[in-house]
Amino acid sequence: MSTALHSRRDFEALLMRFLDPLRKHYDASCSRIELAGGGAQYEDEVIPMEAWARLLWGLAPFWAGGSRSADDFYEHAYCNGLIAGTDPQSDAYWGDCRDHDQKFVEMAAIAYALLLAPDVLWEPLTDGQRERAAAWLGKINEHSCPAGNWLWFQALVNLALRELGMPYNAGLLREDLDTLDSFYEDDGWYKDGPAGLPDYYNAMTFQFFSVLYIWKFGLRDTVRATGYLDRLKLFASDYVKLFSARGEGVPYGRSMTYRFAQAGFWSIAVAAGVNLGEGFDTACLKGLIMRNLEAWNRTRICDNGGVVTVGYRYPNQHMCESYNAAGSPYWCLMAFACLALPEDDSFWTLPASGTMPVHDGVVSALGGTGLVARDTGGEVVLYPSGRVPGHPFAQSDNKYSKFAYSSRFGFSVARSQRTLEEAAPDSVLSFVVGGRVFVRDGVDKSEIVTLGDGKCAVRTRWSPCPGIDVVTDIIPLTNGQLRSHIVTSAIDCVAFDAGFAVPGDYHWVTLEDTDKVCRVEAVGHVEGERVLLRPEANTNIECCKTVIPAVKYVINAGINKLATRVAVIE
Repeated sequence: MSTALHSRRDFEALLMRFLDPLRKHYDASCSRIELAGGGAQYEDEVIPMEAWARLLWGLAPFWAGGSRSADDFYEHAYCNGLIAGTDPQSDAYWGDCRDHDQKFVEMAAIAYALLLAPDVLWEPLTDGQRERAAAWLGKINEHSCPAGNWLWFQALVNLALRELGMPYNAGLLREDLDTLDSFYEDDGWYKDGPAGLPDYYNAMTFQFFSVLYIWKFGLRDTVRATGYLDRLKLFASDYVKLFSARGEGVPYGRSMTYRFAQAGFWSIAVAAGVNLGEGFDTACLKGLIMRNLEAWNRTRICDNGGVVTVGYRYPNQHMCESYNAAGSPYWCLMAFACLALPEDDSFWTLPASGTMPVHDGVVSALGGTGLVARDTGGEVVLYPSGRVPGHPFAQSDNKYSKFAYSSRFGFSVARSQRTLEEAAPDSVLSFVVGGRVFVRDGVDKSEIVTLGDGKCAVRTRWSPCPGIDVVTDIIPLTNGQLRSHIVTSAIDCVAFDAGFAVPGDYHWVTLEDTDKVCRVEAVGHVEGERVLLRPEANTNIECCKTVIPAVKYVINAGINKLATRVAVIE
Protein backbone atom coordinates (compact mmCIF):
# COMPACT_ATOMS: atom_id res chain seq x y z
CA MET A 1 0.00 0.00 0.00
CA SER A 2 1.23 3.48 -0.73
CA THR A 3 -0.05 4.94 2.58
CA ALA A 4 1.15 3.68 5.95
CA LEU A 5 -1.59 2.53 8.30
CA HIS A 6 -1.83 3.58 11.91
CA SER A 7 -4.89 5.56 12.96
CA ARG A 8 -8.55 4.69 12.55
CA ARG A 9 -8.79 7.32 9.84
CA ASP A 10 -5.99 5.57 7.96
CA PHE A 11 -7.92 2.29 8.04
CA GLU A 12 -11.17 4.03 7.05
CA ALA A 13 -9.47 5.76 4.15
CA LEU A 14 -8.02 2.50 2.89
CA LEU A 15 -11.39 0.77 3.17
CA MET A 16 -13.01 3.53 1.12
CA ARG A 17 -10.28 3.26 -1.51
CA PHE A 18 -11.51 -0.28 -2.06
CA LEU A 19 -15.22 0.53 -1.83
CA ASP A 20 -15.68 3.84 -3.62
CA PRO A 21 -14.73 2.64 -7.12
CA LEU A 22 -17.80 0.38 -6.90
CA ARG A 23 -20.32 3.17 -6.34
CA LYS A 24 -21.10 3.56 -10.02
CA HIS A 25 -21.70 -0.18 -10.40
CA TYR A 26 -24.74 -0.48 -8.08
CA ASP A 27 -28.01 -1.12 -9.88
CA ALA A 28 -31.04 1.17 -9.47
CA SER A 29 -32.35 -0.83 -6.50
CA CYS A 30 -28.95 -0.83 -4.77
CA SER A 31 -29.31 -4.60 -4.26
CA ARG A 32 -26.63 -5.63 -6.73
CA ILE A 33 -23.20 -4.58 -7.97
CA GLU A 34 -22.67 -5.28 -11.65
CA LEU A 35 -19.02 -6.00 -12.46
CA ALA A 36 -17.32 -7.25 -15.59
CA GLY A 37 -15.85 -10.72 -15.42
CA GLY A 38 -16.37 -14.38 -16.09
CA GLY A 39 -18.93 -16.78 -14.70
CA ALA A 40 -18.85 -19.14 -11.75
CA GLN A 41 -20.31 -22.51 -10.88
CA TYR A 42 -23.45 -20.91 -9.46
CA GLU A 43 -26.22 -19.01 -11.25
CA ASP A 44 -25.23 -15.84 -13.11
CA GLU A 45 -27.94 -13.82 -11.36
CA VAL A 46 -26.27 -14.51 -7.99
CA ILE A 47 -22.94 -12.98 -9.06
CA PRO A 48 -23.97 -9.30 -8.63
CA MET A 49 -25.72 -10.12 -5.34
CA GLU A 50 -22.51 -11.71 -4.09
CA ALA A 51 -20.54 -8.58 -4.96
CA TRP A 52 -23.11 -6.47 -3.08
CA ALA A 53 -23.03 -8.63 0.03
CA ARG A 54 -19.27 -9.05 0.33
CA LEU A 55 -18.70 -5.35 0.93
CA LEU A 56 -20.47 -5.86 4.24
CA TRP A 57 -17.38 -7.61 5.62
CA GLY A 58 -15.82 -4.14 5.66
CA LEU A 59 -18.88 -1.94 6.10
CA ALA A 60 -20.27 -3.77 9.15
CA PRO A 61 -17.30 -2.98 11.44
CA PHE A 62 -17.02 0.48 9.87
CA TRP A 63 -20.57 1.17 11.05
CA ALA A 64 -20.15 -0.66 14.36
CA GLY A 65 -17.25 1.62 15.25
CA GLY A 66 -19.45 4.67 14.78
CA SER A 67 -18.51 5.77 11.27
CA ARG A 68 -20.80 6.74 8.42
CA SER A 69 -20.00 7.52 4.80
CA ALA A 70 -19.75 11.24 4.06
CA ASP A 71 -22.97 11.37 2.03
CA ASP A 72 -24.69 8.40 3.69
CA PHE A 73 -24.35 6.55 0.39
CA TYR A 74 -23.57 3.11 1.81
CA GLU A 75 -26.05 3.40 4.65
CA HIS A 76 -28.91 4.16 2.24
CA ALA A 77 -27.66 1.68 -0.37
CA TYR A 78 -27.60 -1.25 2.02
CA CYS A 79 -30.90 -0.53 3.74
CA ASN A 80 -32.61 -0.09 0.37
CA GLY A 81 -30.79 -3.07 -1.11
CA LEU A 82 -31.78 -5.36 1.75
CA ILE A 83 -35.40 -4.24 1.48
CA ALA A 84 -35.56 -4.75 -2.28
CA GLY A 85 -33.57 -7.96 -2.41
CA THR A 86 -35.72 -9.75 0.17
CA ASP A 87 -39.12 -8.63 -1.15
CA PRO A 88 -40.71 -11.35 -3.35
CA GLN A 89 -42.91 -8.68 -4.96
CA SER A 90 -39.93 -6.59 -6.03
CA ASP A 91 -38.27 -6.87 -9.43
CA ALA A 92 -34.99 -6.79 -7.48
CA TYR A 93 -35.83 -9.88 -5.40
CA TRP A 94 -32.80 -12.10 -4.89
CA GLY A 95 -34.88 -15.19 -5.46
CA ASP A 96 -35.70 -18.38 -3.66
CA CYS A 97 -33.02 -20.90 -2.70
CA ARG A 98 -31.88 -24.43 -3.45
CA ASP A 99 -29.58 -26.92 -1.75
CA HIS A 100 -25.97 -25.67 -1.54
CA ASP A 101 -27.05 -22.23 -2.77
CA GLN A 102 -24.28 -19.65 -3.14
CA LYS A 103 -26.64 -17.12 -1.56
CA PHE A 104 -26.11 -18.93 1.74
CA VAL A 105 -22.48 -17.74 1.74
CA GLU A 106 -23.63 -14.17 1.19
CA MET A 107 -26.30 -14.47 3.88
CA ALA A 108 -23.41 -14.83 6.33
CA ALA A 109 -22.14 -11.37 5.41
CA ILE A 110 -25.64 -9.96 5.94
CA ALA A 111 -25.89 -11.76 9.29
CA TYR A 112 -22.48 -10.36 10.30
CA ALA A 113 -23.70 -6.84 9.53
CA LEU A 114 -26.97 -7.38 11.42
CA LEU A 115 -25.02 -8.53 14.47
CA LEU A 116 -22.48 -5.70 14.37
CA ALA A 117 -24.58 -2.79 13.12
CA PRO A 118 -28.32 -3.37 13.59
CA ASP A 119 -28.79 0.38 14.03
CA VAL A 120 -27.81 0.86 10.39
CA LEU A 121 -29.18 -2.21 8.66
CA TRP A 122 -32.17 -3.27 10.79
CA GLU A 123 -33.66 -0.52 12.91
CA PRO A 124 -34.55 1.75 9.96
CA LEU A 125 -36.73 -1.02 8.46
CA THR A 126 -40.49 -1.21 9.00
CA ASP A 127 -42.03 -4.24 10.69
CA GLY A 128 -43.10 -5.63 7.31
CA GLN A 129 -39.66 -5.13 5.80
CA ARG A 130 -38.06 -6.89 8.78
CA GLU A 131 -40.43 -9.83 8.45
CA ARG A 132 -39.63 -10.23 4.76
CA ALA A 133 -35.88 -9.93 5.35
CA ALA A 134 -36.03 -12.50 8.15
CA ALA A 135 -38.16 -14.85 6.05
CA TRP A 136 -35.71 -14.69 3.18
CA LEU A 137 -32.71 -15.30 5.46
CA GLY A 138 -34.60 -18.17 7.05
CA LYS A 139 -34.64 -20.01 3.72
CA ILE A 140 -31.15 -21.23 4.58
CA ASN A 141 -32.84 -23.53 7.10
CA GLU A 142 -35.00 -25.14 4.41
CA HIS A 143 -32.10 -26.52 2.36
CA SER A 144 -28.86 -28.42 2.90
CA CYS A 145 -25.43 -26.85 3.20
CA PRO A 146 -22.13 -28.57 2.38
CA ALA A 147 -20.63 -30.27 5.44
CA GLY A 148 -17.75 -27.91 6.11
CA ASN A 149 -17.20 -24.23 6.83
CA TRP A 150 -20.59 -23.47 5.21
CA LEU A 151 -22.29 -24.68 8.39
CA TRP A 152 -20.94 -21.55 10.05
CA PHE A 153 -22.94 -19.49 7.56
CA GLN A 154 -26.15 -21.25 8.54
CA ALA A 155 -25.27 -20.87 12.23
CA LEU A 156 -24.58 -17.13 11.82
CA VAL A 157 -27.92 -16.55 10.15
CA ASN A 158 -29.76 -18.31 12.97
CA LEU A 159 -27.74 -16.42 15.58
CA ALA A 160 -28.57 -13.10 13.93
CA LEU A 161 -32.28 -13.96 13.64
CA ARG A 162 -32.32 -15.00 17.29
CA GLU A 163 -30.61 -11.79 18.34
CA LEU A 164 -33.14 -9.72 16.41
CA GLY A 165 -36.09 -11.54 17.93
CA MET A 166 -37.12 -13.14 14.64
CA PRO A 167 -38.05 -16.79 13.96
CA TYR A 168 -35.00 -19.08 13.78
CA ASN A 169 -34.21 -22.79 13.97
CA ALA A 170 -32.81 -23.48 17.44
CA GLY A 171 -32.35 -27.19 16.84
CA LEU A 172 -30.46 -26.69 13.61
CA LEU A 173 -28.28 -24.06 15.26
CA ARG A 174 -27.21 -26.52 17.97
CA GLU A 175 -26.68 -29.25 15.39
CA ASP A 176 -24.52 -27.01 13.20
CA LEU A 177 -22.34 -25.88 16.09
CA ASP A 178 -21.91 -29.47 17.27
CA THR A 179 -21.03 -30.66 13.76
CA LEU A 180 -18.50 -27.87 13.37
CA ASP A 181 -16.95 -28.97 16.66
CA SER A 182 -16.61 -32.48 15.24
CA PHE A 183 -14.26 -31.15 12.56
CA TYR A 184 -11.73 -30.09 15.17
CA GLU A 185 -8.40 -31.93 14.91
CA ASP A 186 -5.62 -30.63 17.16
CA ASP A 187 -3.39 -27.63 17.92
CA GLY A 188 -6.33 -25.31 17.23
CA TRP A 189 -6.88 -26.49 13.64
CA TYR A 190 -10.03 -27.81 11.99
CA LYS A 191 -10.42 -29.91 8.89
CA ASP A 192 -12.84 -28.28 6.46
CA GLY A 193 -15.43 -31.04 6.55
CA PRO A 194 -15.05 -34.83 6.72
CA ALA A 195 -12.72 -34.93 3.70
CA GLY A 196 -11.25 -31.46 4.14
CA LEU A 197 -7.83 -30.17 5.11
CA PRO A 198 -6.52 -27.46 7.43
CA ASP A 199 -5.90 -24.34 5.35
CA TYR A 200 -6.70 -20.61 5.39
CA TYR A 201 -10.40 -21.37 5.81
CA ASN A 202 -9.51 -22.00 9.45
CA ALA A 203 -8.64 -18.33 9.89
CA MET A 204 -11.36 -17.01 7.57
CA THR A 205 -14.28 -19.05 8.91
CA PHE A 206 -13.75 -21.51 11.77
CA GLN A 207 -11.60 -19.22 13.87
CA PHE A 208 -12.99 -15.87 12.68
CA PHE A 209 -16.52 -16.89 13.59
CA SER A 210 -15.39 -18.51 16.84
CA VAL A 211 -14.09 -15.10 17.90
CA LEU A 212 -17.37 -13.52 16.80
CA TYR A 213 -19.28 -16.08 18.85
CA ILE A 214 -17.25 -15.34 22.00
CA TRP A 215 -17.68 -11.62 21.40
CA LYS A 216 -21.44 -11.62 20.93
CA PHE A 217 -22.64 -14.76 22.72
CA GLY A 218 -19.90 -15.80 25.12
CA LEU A 219 -21.80 -14.73 28.24
CA ARG A 220 -24.85 -16.71 27.09
CA ASP A 221 -22.93 -19.88 26.25
CA THR A 222 -19.88 -19.96 28.50
CA VAL A 223 -19.11 -23.65 27.95
CA ARG A 224 -18.81 -23.39 24.17
CA ALA A 225 -17.09 -20.01 24.37
CA THR A 226 -14.48 -21.37 26.79
CA GLY A 227 -13.75 -24.26 24.44
CA TYR A 228 -13.43 -21.87 21.52
CA LEU A 229 -11.00 -19.67 23.44
CA ASP A 230 -8.74 -22.60 24.29
CA ARG A 231 -8.59 -23.55 20.61
CA LEU A 232 -8.07 -19.95 19.51
CA LYS A 233 -4.96 -19.65 21.67
CA LEU A 234 -3.51 -22.84 20.21
CA PHE A 235 -4.38 -21.74 16.70
CA ALA A 236 -2.87 -18.28 17.11
CA SER A 237 0.47 -19.71 18.25
CA ASP A 238 0.54 -21.86 15.08
CA TYR A 239 -1.03 -19.44 12.61
CA VAL A 240 1.44 -16.65 13.32
CA LYS A 241 4.20 -18.89 11.99
CA LEU A 242 2.74 -18.51 8.49
CA PHE A 243 3.45 -14.77 8.41
CA SER A 244 6.77 -13.37 7.28
CA ALA A 245 8.52 -10.48 8.98
CA ARG A 246 7.39 -8.37 6.01
CA GLY A 247 3.74 -9.20 6.65
CA GLU A 248 2.84 -11.69 3.94
CA GLY A 249 1.13 -14.95 4.68
CA VAL A 250 2.50 -18.02 2.93
CA PRO A 251 0.35 -18.61 -0.18
CA TYR A 252 -0.98 -22.14 0.17
CA GLY A 253 -4.22 -23.89 -0.66
CA ARG A 254 -7.35 -22.67 -2.37
CA SER A 255 -9.13 -19.30 -2.40
CA MET A 256 -5.96 -17.24 -2.58
CA THR A 257 -7.98 -14.54 -4.32
CA TYR A 258 -9.34 -13.55 -0.89
CA ARG A 259 -5.88 -12.11 -0.27
CA PHE A 260 -5.71 -10.14 3.01
CA ALA A 261 -8.63 -12.01 4.52
CA GLN A 262 -5.58 -13.86 5.89
CA ALA A 263 -5.35 -11.05 8.48
CA GLY A 264 -9.04 -11.08 9.37
CA PHE A 265 -8.45 -13.41 12.31
CA TRP A 266 -6.02 -10.97 13.94
CA SER A 267 -8.37 -8.09 13.18
CA ILE A 268 -11.52 -9.55 14.73
CA ALA A 269 -9.53 -10.71 17.78
CA VAL A 270 -8.66 -7.05 18.35
CA ALA A 271 -12.26 -5.94 17.80
CA ALA A 272 -13.59 -8.52 20.24
CA GLY A 273 -10.89 -7.97 22.85
CA VAL A 274 -10.12 -11.69 22.86
CA ASN A 275 -6.93 -12.71 24.67
CA LEU A 276 -5.00 -15.00 22.30
CA GLY A 277 -2.38 -15.84 24.88
CA GLU A 278 1.21 -15.01 25.70
CA GLY A 279 2.98 -12.85 23.15
CA PHE A 280 -0.20 -11.66 21.46
CA ASP A 281 -0.63 -8.30 23.08
CA THR A 282 -2.51 -5.56 21.25
CA ALA A 283 0.66 -4.04 19.80
CA CYS A 284 1.62 -7.40 18.29
CA LEU A 285 -1.83 -7.84 16.74
CA LYS A 286 -1.80 -4.32 15.35
CA GLY A 287 1.56 -5.02 13.75
CA LEU A 288 0.29 -8.24 12.18
CA ILE A 289 -2.75 -6.49 10.70
CA MET A 290 -0.86 -3.43 9.47
CA ARG A 291 2.02 -5.31 7.91
CA ASN A 292 -0.26 -7.71 6.08
CA LEU A 293 -2.41 -4.93 4.64
CA GLU A 294 0.60 -2.82 3.73
CA ALA A 295 2.24 -5.75 1.95
CA TRP A 296 -0.35 -5.55 -0.85
CA ASN A 297 0.15 -3.23 -3.80
CA ARG A 298 -3.32 -1.84 -4.45
CA THR A 299 -2.48 -0.78 -7.99
CA ARG A 300 -1.47 -4.36 -8.83
CA ILE A 301 -4.45 -6.17 -7.33
CA CYS A 302 -7.03 -3.73 -8.72
CA ASP A 303 -7.90 -2.98 -12.33
CA ASN A 304 -7.54 0.51 -13.81
CA GLY A 305 -10.98 1.39 -12.45
CA GLY A 306 -9.97 0.51 -8.89
CA VAL A 307 -11.97 -2.75 -8.71
CA VAL A 308 -10.30 -5.64 -6.88
CA THR A 309 -9.59 -8.40 -9.39
CA VAL A 310 -9.61 -12.17 -9.26
CA GLY A 311 -5.98 -13.21 -8.71
CA TYR A 312 -3.36 -12.90 -6.02
CA ARG A 313 -0.52 -10.44 -6.52
CA TYR A 314 -1.89 -9.45 -9.91
CA PRO A 315 -5.07 -10.17 -11.95
CA ASN A 316 -5.05 -13.87 -12.82
CA GLN A 317 -8.15 -15.86 -13.71
CA HIS A 318 -6.07 -18.97 -14.33
CA MET A 319 -5.41 -19.68 -10.64
CA CYS A 320 -8.96 -19.02 -9.43
CA GLU A 321 -11.59 -21.47 -8.21
CA SER A 322 -14.82 -22.44 -9.96
CA TYR A 323 -16.66 -20.48 -7.26
CA ASN A 324 -14.77 -17.22 -7.85
CA ALA A 325 -16.72 -14.54 -9.69
CA ALA A 326 -15.96 -10.85 -10.18
CA GLY A 327 -17.11 -9.81 -6.68
CA SER A 328 -15.71 -12.80 -4.81
CA PRO A 329 -12.34 -11.20 -3.90
CA TYR A 330 -14.06 -8.71 -1.59
CA TRP A 331 -14.03 -11.37 1.11
CA CYS A 332 -10.65 -9.70 1.72
CA LEU A 333 -12.48 -6.97 3.64
CA MET A 334 -12.58 -9.27 6.68
CA ALA A 335 -9.24 -7.67 7.50
CA PHE A 336 -11.09 -4.48 8.49
CA ALA A 337 -12.91 -6.06 11.46
CA CYS A 338 -10.79 -3.92 13.79
CA LEU A 339 -12.77 -0.87 12.60
CA ALA A 340 -15.45 -1.99 15.06
CA LEU A 341 -13.30 -0.26 17.68
CA PRO A 342 -14.42 3.36 18.13
CA GLU A 343 -12.22 6.35 17.43
CA ASP A 344 -11.33 6.83 21.10
CA ASP A 345 -10.08 3.28 21.61
CA SER A 346 -6.41 3.13 22.61
CA PHE A 347 -5.74 0.68 19.78
CA TRP A 348 -5.64 3.54 17.29
CA THR A 349 -2.84 5.43 19.07
CA LEU A 350 -0.89 2.39 20.19
CA PRO A 351 2.44 1.89 18.36
CA ALA A 352 2.45 -1.34 16.40
CA SER A 353 4.94 -3.97 17.47
CA GLY A 354 7.46 -5.13 14.90
CA THR A 355 8.01 -8.38 16.73
CA MET A 356 6.03 -11.62 16.68
CA PRO A 357 6.05 -14.55 19.14
CA VAL A 358 8.12 -16.67 16.74
CA HIS A 359 11.85 -16.94 16.16
CA ASP A 360 13.81 -16.93 12.93
CA GLY A 361 15.78 -20.05 12.15
CA VAL A 362 13.30 -22.33 13.91
CA VAL A 363 11.63 -25.38 12.35
CA SER A 364 8.42 -26.53 13.99
CA ALA A 365 5.36 -28.67 13.37
CA LEU A 366 2.26 -26.85 12.17
CA GLY A 367 -0.91 -28.56 13.30
CA GLY A 368 -2.01 -31.11 10.76
CA THR A 369 -0.34 -29.38 7.83
CA GLY A 370 3.32 -30.41 8.13
CA LEU A 371 6.40 -28.37 9.07
CA VAL A 372 7.06 -24.66 8.91
CA ALA A 373 10.44 -22.91 8.93
CA ARG A 374 11.53 -19.30 9.25
CA ASP A 375 14.88 -18.31 7.78
CA THR A 376 17.22 -15.75 9.26
CA GLY A 377 15.55 -12.98 7.26
CA GLY A 378 12.08 -13.73 8.57
CA GLU A 379 10.78 -15.40 5.41
CA VAL A 380 8.58 -18.45 5.89
CA VAL A 381 8.49 -21.80 4.13
CA LEU A 382 5.69 -24.31 4.68
CA TYR A 383 6.46 -27.99 4.10
CA PRO A 384 3.00 -29.58 3.87
CA SER A 385 1.90 -33.16 4.26
CA GLY A 386 1.11 -33.35 0.55
CA ARG A 387 -2.50 -34.35 1.14
CA VAL A 388 -5.18 -32.86 -1.10
CA PRO A 389 -8.83 -32.21 -0.20
CA GLY A 390 -11.33 -34.98 -0.81
CA HIS A 391 -13.43 -32.59 -2.88
CA PRO A 392 -11.96 -32.11 -6.40
CA PHE A 393 -11.18 -28.41 -6.19
CA ALA A 394 -9.40 -26.94 -9.20
CA GLN A 395 -5.63 -27.45 -9.27
CA SER A 396 -5.51 -29.05 -5.81
CA ASP A 397 -2.19 -30.70 -6.61
CA ASN A 398 -0.59 -27.31 -7.22
CA LYS A 399 -2.27 -25.63 -4.26
CA TYR A 400 -1.75 -28.32 -1.62
CA SER A 401 0.76 -30.96 -2.71
CA LYS A 402 4.02 -29.24 -3.65
CA PHE A 403 7.07 -29.93 -1.51
CA ALA A 404 7.28 -26.34 -0.21
CA TYR A 405 5.36 -23.07 -0.21
CA SER A 406 7.18 -19.80 0.45
CA SER A 407 6.29 -16.27 1.55
CA ARG A 408 9.00 -15.07 -0.82
CA PHE A 409 8.15 -17.13 -3.90
CA GLY A 410 4.54 -17.76 -4.86
CA PHE A 411 3.54 -21.16 -6.16
CA SER A 412 2.75 -21.89 -9.80
CA VAL A 413 -0.40 -23.42 -11.27
CA ALA A 414 -0.18 -25.68 -14.31
CA ARG A 415 -1.97 -24.93 -17.56
CA SER A 416 -1.68 -28.52 -18.72
CA GLN A 417 0.48 -31.65 -18.53
CA ARG A 418 1.47 -31.33 -22.17
CA THR A 419 4.81 -29.54 -21.82
CA LEU A 420 7.10 -28.46 -18.99
CA GLU A 421 6.37 -24.85 -19.95
CA GLU A 422 2.63 -25.38 -19.46
CA ALA A 423 3.05 -27.61 -16.40
CA ALA A 424 5.20 -25.00 -14.58
CA PRO A 425 6.38 -27.65 -12.07
CA ASP A 426 7.97 -25.59 -9.28
CA SER A 427 8.81 -27.16 -5.90
CA VAL A 428 7.98 -30.67 -7.09
CA LEU A 429 9.62 -33.78 -8.52
CA SER A 430 7.95 -34.09 -11.92
CA PHE A 431 8.16 -37.04 -14.30
CA VAL A 432 7.87 -36.84 -18.07
CA VAL A 433 6.19 -40.04 -19.25
CA GLY A 434 4.63 -40.61 -22.64
CA GLY A 435 4.82 -36.94 -23.53
CA ARG A 436 3.00 -35.84 -20.38
CA VAL A 437 4.22 -34.25 -17.13
CA PHE A 438 3.17 -35.93 -13.86
CA VAL A 439 3.60 -34.48 -10.35
CA ARG A 440 2.60 -35.35 -6.80
CA ASP A 441 -1.17 -35.21 -6.54
CA GLY A 442 -1.84 -36.34 -3.01
CA VAL A 443 0.03 -38.94 -0.98
CA ASP A 444 -0.50 -42.52 0.11
CA LYS A 445 1.13 -41.83 3.47
CA SER A 446 2.60 -38.81 5.21
CA GLU A 447 4.49 -38.46 8.49
CA ILE A 448 6.97 -36.24 10.26
CA VAL A 449 10.09 -38.20 11.14
CA THR A 450 12.91 -37.28 13.51
CA LEU A 451 16.42 -37.50 12.07
CA GLY A 452 19.85 -37.12 13.61
CA ASP A 453 21.41 -33.79 14.60
CA GLY A 454 18.05 -32.42 15.73
CA LYS A 455 16.66 -32.38 12.20
CA CYS A 456 13.25 -33.59 11.09
CA ALA A 457 11.64 -34.32 7.75
CA VAL A 458 8.28 -34.60 6.08
CA ARG A 459 8.23 -38.14 4.66
CA THR A 460 5.66 -39.04 2.03
CA ARG A 461 4.87 -42.05 -0.09
CA TRP A 462 3.27 -41.17 -3.38
CA SER A 463 2.84 -42.13 -7.00
CA PRO A 464 2.71 -39.62 -9.86
CA CYS A 465 1.36 -42.19 -12.31
CA PRO A 466 0.98 -45.98 -12.64
CA GLY A 467 4.38 -47.71 -12.69
CA ILE A 468 6.24 -45.14 -10.57
CA ASP A 469 6.33 -45.07 -6.76
CA VAL A 470 8.26 -42.54 -4.70
CA VAL A 471 9.31 -42.11 -1.09
CA THR A 472 10.36 -38.53 -0.42
CA ASP A 473 12.00 -36.92 2.61
CA ILE A 474 11.96 -33.12 2.70
CA ILE A 475 14.42 -31.83 5.31
CA PRO A 476 14.30 -28.09 6.14
CA LEU A 477 17.72 -26.50 6.38
CA THR A 478 18.89 -23.01 7.20
CA ASN A 479 17.89 -21.02 4.12
CA GLY A 480 16.90 -24.03 2.08
CA GLN A 481 15.96 -27.69 2.06
CA LEU A 482 17.38 -31.12 1.30
CA ARG A 483 15.29 -33.60 -0.66
CA SER A 484 15.84 -37.32 -0.70
CA HIS A 485 13.83 -39.48 -3.11
CA ILE A 486 13.69 -43.23 -3.58
CA VAL A 487 12.07 -43.72 -6.98
CA THR A 488 10.94 -47.23 -7.89
CA SER A 489 10.03 -47.23 -11.57
CA ALA A 490 8.82 -49.86 -14.01
CA ILE A 491 9.88 -47.67 -16.94
CA ASP A 492 12.71 -45.50 -18.18
CA CYS A 493 11.88 -41.79 -18.09
CA VAL A 494 13.23 -38.41 -16.98
CA ALA A 495 12.43 -36.41 -13.85
CA PHE A 496 12.90 -32.78 -12.82
CA ASP A 497 13.46 -31.85 -9.19
CA ALA A 498 12.60 -28.15 -9.17
CA GLY A 499 13.14 -25.28 -6.78
CA PHE A 500 11.00 -22.20 -6.33
CA ALA A 501 9.69 -20.14 -9.24
CA VAL A 502 11.99 -17.12 -9.42
CA PRO A 503 10.60 -13.81 -10.76
CA GLY A 504 12.22 -12.78 -14.01
CA ASP A 505 11.71 -12.44 -17.74
CA TYR A 506 12.18 -15.97 -19.04
CA HIS A 507 13.62 -14.63 -22.32
CA TRP A 508 16.78 -13.36 -20.65
CA VAL A 509 17.29 -14.96 -17.23
CA THR A 510 20.05 -17.58 -16.96
CA LEU A 511 21.05 -20.17 -14.37
CA GLU A 512 23.77 -17.83 -13.26
CA ASP A 513 21.08 -15.26 -12.49
CA THR A 514 18.84 -17.65 -10.55
CA ASP A 515 21.81 -18.98 -8.58
CA LYS A 516 21.86 -15.59 -6.86
CA VAL A 517 18.33 -16.23 -5.59
CA CYS A 518 17.60 -19.97 -5.59
CA ARG A 519 20.24 -22.58 -6.42
CA VAL A 520 19.21 -26.18 -7.09
CA GLU A 521 21.79 -28.95 -7.42
CA ALA A 522 22.18 -32.72 -7.16
CA VAL A 523 24.08 -33.76 -4.02
CA GLY A 524 23.68 -37.55 -4.09
CA HIS A 525 25.40 -40.38 -5.91
CA VAL A 526 23.16 -39.97 -8.97
CA GLU A 527 24.34 -37.10 -11.09
CA GLY A 528 21.86 -34.70 -12.57
CA GLU A 529 21.92 -31.88 -15.08
CA ARG A 530 21.19 -28.40 -13.78
CA VAL A 531 18.55 -26.83 -16.01
CA LEU A 532 16.31 -23.78 -16.11
CA LEU A 533 12.62 -24.29 -16.88
CA ARG A 534 10.84 -21.40 -18.55
CA PRO A 535 7.12 -21.70 -17.76
CA GLU A 536 4.42 -19.82 -19.60
CA ALA A 537 3.42 -16.37 -18.41
CA ASN A 538 0.75 -16.05 -15.71
CA THR A 539 1.31 -19.51 -14.26
CA ASN A 540 2.68 -18.13 -10.97
CA ILE A 541 0.41 -16.37 -8.49
CA GLU A 542 3.04 -13.86 -7.30
CA CYS A 543 4.72 -12.82 -10.54
CA CYS A 544 3.45 -13.03 -14.11
CA LYS A 545 6.83 -14.14 -15.50
CA THR A 546 9.10 -16.62 -13.75
CA VAL A 547 11.83 -19.18 -14.32
CA ILE A 548 12.30 -22.40 -12.35
CA PRO A 549 15.77 -23.77 -11.54
CA ALA A 550 15.79 -27.57 -11.47
CA VAL A 551 17.89 -30.71 -11.73
CA LYS A 552 17.11 -33.12 -14.55
CA TYR A 553 17.55 -36.79 -13.65
CA VAL A 554 17.54 -39.86 -15.88
CA ILE A 555 15.28 -42.45 -14.24
CA ASN A 556 16.02 -46.08 -15.07
CA ALA A 557 13.65 -48.98 -14.58
CA GLY A 558 14.32 -50.23 -11.06
CA ILE A 559 15.31 -48.34 -7.91
CA ASN A 560 16.77 -44.82 -8.22
CA LYS A 561 18.06 -42.86 -5.22
CA LEU A 562 18.17 -39.10 -5.73
CA ALA A 563 19.24 -36.25 -3.49
CA THR A 564 18.74 -32.56 -4.29
CA ARG A 565 19.56 -29.43 -2.37
CA VAL A 566 17.52 -26.25 -2.80
CA ALA A 567 19.40 -23.25 -1.44
CA VAL A 568 17.64 -19.91 -1.05
CA ILE A 569 20.01 -16.96 -1.16
CA GLU A 570 19.18 -13.94 0.98
